Amino acid sequence: MKLALWSVLGLVFVVAIVVSVSPPTPPPVTPAQQRALVELARTERAVRYFQVRLIRGDREVSEDLGRLGLNMRELQAQPIADAYQVAHATAHRLERASSRREILLALFDEVEE
Repeated sequence: MKLALWSVLGLVFVVAIVVSVSPPTPPPVTPAQQRALVELARTERAVRYFQVRLIRGDREVSEDLGRLGLNMRELQAQPIADAYQVAHATAHRLERASSRREILLALFDEVEE
């Protein structure tokens, strides 16, 4: 009987410790935070895609960058974040929507919304 009582008390003690040590539940994510997280994920994916394309440096990438008035070799010499920023901003300044969509898809695997 005493052994059963000690077992129950021991179990209650362990459960109390686990409950007190467990991390609190995080606050719910707001819609604005969710949109920011989605945008960050898209940007990271686009930067990685652009980086791979730029490292490969094939003729197609060189031509796409040339359509933007950019030099592939100069972009390859820059840190990837800077090269991405320049190329992405330049692509978004294209006036023709069809050209802009084509370049965004080709260089960044992005679909304009």
